[in-house]
Amino acid sequence: MNQPTLLLQISTELVQWLQRENISIGLSTYQTNRLILLGSNADGQLAINERLFDKPMGLHVKEDSLYMSTRYQIWRLDNCLKLGETYQKADRLYRPSRSYITGGLNVHDLILDKNGTLLFVNTDYSCLATIEEGHSFKPLWQPPFIKKLVSQDSCHLNGLALVDGEPRYMTACGHTDKPASWRNHRRGGGIVMDISTNEIIATGLSMPHSPRWYDRKLWLLNSGTGELGYIENGSFVAITFCPGFVRGLTFWKHWAIAGLSQLRSKNFGGLRLEERLNEIGQTPQCGVMVIDLRTGEIFHSLIFEETIAELYDVVVIPGVTRPRVIGFEDEDIERLITFPGCSGLITTKPAVKRPSLGPKPPIPGLASKEQVEGDNQEGQEIEELQPQAELTAAPIKYQRVYHLNPENLAPYDEMTFPSLQQRWQKQPQRGEVVGISASHGGDLVGFVIGEKFSPDRLEIISLKVDSSYCRQGIATQMLSNLERQVFYEGITQLILVYSSTVEVTTILEPLLQKLGWQPPTVFNPHTKGSYKTLSEIVSTEKVSESKPINGIIQQIFQTAKKLVQAGNLQEAIAKFQTILDQQPDYIPALNQLGNAWQKLGKSDKAIACYQKVLKINPNIAVAHCNLGSIWQIQGKHEEAIAAYQKAIELKPDFVLAYRNLANLHGTRRQFKRAEMVLRRLLEFQPEDPENHQLLGSVLRQLGYVEEASSCFQNAIKLNPQFSEAYYSLGCLLITKGQLNTAKQYLEKIIKTPLDQLSFNPSFVYSSLGFILENQNKFIEALHAYNQSLQLNPEATEILYQQEHLRLTLCDWEDFDGRRQILIERIQKHLETPQSAKLTPLSLNSFGAPIALHTAVNRHWSQTITETMAELKNICGFMPRQFNREKIRLGYLSADFRSHAVGSLIAEIFQYHDRASFEIYCYSLTDIKDGTTKIIERGCDYFIDIAHLSVEAGARRIYADEIDILIDLGGYTTFCRPEILALQPAPIQIQYLGYPDTMGAEFIQYILGDRQIIPPELSQYYTEQVIELPQAFVASPVEITQNAPPRSALGLPEKGFVYCCFNRTDKFDPHLFAVWMRILQQVPDSVLWLSDISPNITRNLEARAEDQGMNPKRLVFLPKLPLMSFIAHLQRADLFLDTLNYNAGATAISALQSGLPLLTCPGESFASRMGASICYSIGLDDFICDSSQSYEERAIYWGNHAQELRAVRQNLLQQKKKLPLFQPKQWVRNLEIALKNLLKTPG
Repeated sequence: MNQPTLLLQISTELVQWLQRENISIGLSTYQTNRLILLGSNADGQLAINERLFDKPMGLHVKEDSLYMSTRYQIWRLDNCLKLGETYQKADRLYRPSRSYITGGLNVHDLILDKNGTLLFVNTDYSCLATIEEGHSFKPLWQPPFIKKLVSQDSCHLNGLALVDGEPRYMTACGHTDKPASWRNHRRGGGIVMDISTNEIIATGLSMPHSPRWYDRKLWLLNSGTGELGYIENGSFVAITFCPGFVRGLTFWKHWAIAGLSQLRSKNFGGLRLEERLNEIGQTPQCGVMVIDLRTGEIFHSLIFEETIAELYDVVVIPGVTRPRVIGFEDEDIERLITFPGCSGLITTKPAVKRPSLGPKPPIPGLASKEQVEGDNQEGQEIEELQPQAELTAAPIKYQRVYHLNPENLAPYDEMTFPSLQQRWQKQPQRGEVVGISASHGGDLVGFVIGEKFSPDRLEIISLKVDSSYCRQGIATQMLSNLERQVFYEGITQLILVYSSTVEVTTILEPLLQKLGWQPPTVFNPHTKGSYKTLSEIVSTEKVSESKPINGIIQQIFQTAKKLVQAGNLQEAIAKFQTILDQQPDYIPALNQLGNAWQKLGKSDKAIACYQKVLKINPNIAVAHCNLGSIWQIQGKHEEAIAAYQKAIELKPDFVLAYRNLANLHGTRRQFKRAEMVLRRLLEFQPEDPENHQLLGSVLRQLGYVEEASSCFQNAIKLNPQFSEAYYSLGCLLITKGQLNTAKQYLEKIIKTPLDQLSFNPSFVYSSLGFILENQNKFIEALHAYNQSLQLNPEATEILYQQEHLRLTLCDWEDFDGRRQILIERIQKHLETPQSAKLTPLSLNSFGAPIALHTAVNRHWSQTITETMAELKNICGFMPRQFNREKIRLGYLSADFRSHAVGSLIAEIFQYHDRASFEIYCYSLTDIKDGTTKIIERGCDYFIDIAHLSVEAGARRIYADEIDILIDLGGYTTFCRPEILALQPAPIQIQYLGYPDTMGAEFIQYILGDRQIIPPELSQYYTEQVIELPQAFVASPVEITQNAPPRSALGLPEKGFVYCCFNRTDKFDPHLFAVWMRILQQVPDSVLWLSDISPNITRNLEARAEDQGMNPKRLVFLPKLPLMSFIAHLQRADLFLDTLNYNAGATAISALQSGLPLLTCPGESFASRMGASICYSIGLDDFICDSSQSYEERAIYWGNHAQELRAVRQNLLQQKKKLPLFQPKQWVRNLEIALKNLLKTPG
């Protein structure tokens, strides 16, 4: 039987990475008895060298030598090239040099220690061993629980790690002394042992393998869960999940390179890996993953799609780009000679060998058939083995043969059928002759030969296999290899004309059918002909070249195609049907007819056409793809996926099938699957900018921001006019806060004429509007939103942005009517689950019903949950039982800086009880300032995860074993709720930064108090409320600056000063009218507001005039640093809160300065913050129950300033005793609540 061909799926830049790092990789696979070396060619293609050895397992590279354990030998393979010498482009040539006969020990890992002593794991005898002259091995160490030195593979000792060149750690699959009983412990019985102390340092592992000491950590592969990680304080900390049984691990710089194997034996059933793969709908893979140790992300990958299902070990070969190994079946092992003093390799002349008679002797180092079939490694069932090559002597070797002609083929005429010498006597050679030979042990046993008779067509003129080697698939493999070879040389069609004798027909026709050739056509009573089209089947009319099509039909067909292009589908359909009436099996017409029906929306008729195509020839990729597109439209996703996959199987470079499949996975929120499809597509079309754009969009959904950015940039490099890539990159830069650069990209699109854009630019304008709004260029932003709505008037998400900006501008024309229209539009928008997300935070400004708050937040969170579901399953974070002395409490925020949130919480971390808690702060931005330094000093661990992907950030939190994670951002700027959606902590709480429910299943709790979330309103929160006893917040900020006199601030010396320093998007015309009536009732009073922009100031002054108020009674304070702002508040008399969206941090700042706050609570969280804050400091009289009461009390205090001063004085005197200003006590209350959470079952 022939040796299978390796089919690979390689990530886009793996080869470039190998070249850049100047390394290559070695792999061992005992399942197919191969040593595989992966390198790179000068043209940027992957170079693969594979050779057969008898059950290769452990590998170790030391300088110029490669050590390898096999069935009963340990081999040392030495490089036989001098420095700078190459052999057939290889820069490292390994040749078996020395063998240590160990006998059947089942040797796993092997390595040289610092003294050059060869150490290996003797798995059958459960010991660490070395070579001993005159013996099979010398035992060096055994686990203390192993009582005898006997071959019974009790614990399945397998892995060895050296520290400073000395053996230190070993892994085993079970803590047991019973023969082969490790299998009963495979799910959680694995252990790590320190052989210097005889201690077990880690337990609970699932079939651990490949321990390695690297960068001051003990790394290993928890094979039964598919995870790479390290041991820390006796626990396994996983950083990456891989979709396979991980085994074989090496390192290069900040990358780990891990091997993956499929789960092929029923003895491996019940592993967590199998469950996780089933959860995400993925099959286990075999291959290599390159993992970034800094982030845990899989950086590159190589997957074996067929033949190889299991790997054992992986090594890096540094300084080598194209290694090669000489195997025992190579002629080179006989021909290549070296000796001291020679200038390099000497190659002896090859001998021509004829097929030999009788059996050949076995070759040392190669597996016999009996040995292959007898392997039962690590639970592999005999009946589950894949078919292997006949290896009694050597495998079948297939080679491309060049420069063939009648003269040099004459000696081999006995291996041609029909005889080529007879053929060429009757007709001359028409074109280049090419062939594929099959040899066995150096003997020619098969030959297929083709002759090119046009630039794109080739006729198979000879095919023969020696009678002793028939029915082993040799002819199939030779013909398949020839098809692949000539296709890449421009051949698009193969033809074969053969004798119609019964003997030839019964042997040849099944072979051709298997390879997808067209059914044979009878040319005359003596001959038949068959053909196969190798080119893209979209141009299916090429098929007609091998079957006579009369000129009239051809003319009708071309006319029909032109009618389709012109949009005259009905006329085109009539002509296609005319063709099919005369020739029903004419595939091009059937395919085009199906396309026409599909364009008319007649899916059933289109399906019938494509199915007829496949009935005639099931190997037409485009028909499968077309069926897939219809199934996808009809919502038959599983059928569509199967159709696309079949199309890709038939045509591995079928771009449309890849894109459709990726799009379908994306529609199903299976973005990891979409990523895999697109990465494979890029292997075939790395120069297509759209492929990079599509991959970038998928990566952005998965939270791989930096990699997505690279994809978009690559797309732009390949096509500098690619507007969609500019838009995608601009939007991504917005999320990173790089507004100026994002603006440049978006403006480039706007300058492009509309008829040159492939998409509606409405969202380009809305994104530009968002940038301008955040840059306080409000009028320009409004203009951008208006343009966006003109292009897309039904887009509620754009109207929502526009209306929020108009609130900021205090543009209140027809306010109530616009508000009502917006709320109705939002309610209708939410009826479609897949509709665009609406920024929930902005809803607070509109005074919307609280039920709508819940709905908008649920809608937003549901998108995140669905997008992250696949990745969540891949990560597979398992809830841990709390069993430590200290609770690990994490805080997640983008605002550990001079920000409202940062300023409020900066002091609280230092007050946590360190006897009970460890505090971790995870920063989502790399902005650092004085506030950051305070927070860093107050916590135990401050970790910057700003540049990590969503997955890597979540993995870091999970690796830190956080028990409770408090999110301080919610859905605010730079937030990363996607991290929370992966559930890296068993308990996740939202607090402070986001004043609303998050509506998310991944947030279990919200911190509040009875004022801010009373029991009757808790139904509108998806979280369970943790009710703090006194206040939902506490802040100790002291006033350290003196305020300038009123006169310097434009304030009256003796008049009453009302103030409101909230953002103007919290204002509305009804509240502003109340404020104007207050001023009218309090002589000489003024209203002190923030000076945000001249446009806003003008609008407010105009509105004051409309209310009959002198606009000079509005005084505007420029933006100030926080501490200066707090000091200035001392010059005001009363803070008037906004009602829909209260002051938060600003209110606390006011009270810190002794300035009372007048508020009126609503139903939403944002409208009740003021009441909670006032209640916590005893200002109950300043909490109003209606806007009328609010107006009356404001007037009262304005006319009773002396009484109000007494309130202020009391506030300042009692401040240190009030809960709002007692962070230490607030932290104690929080800790009690958190401890209770961990005590609660479930």
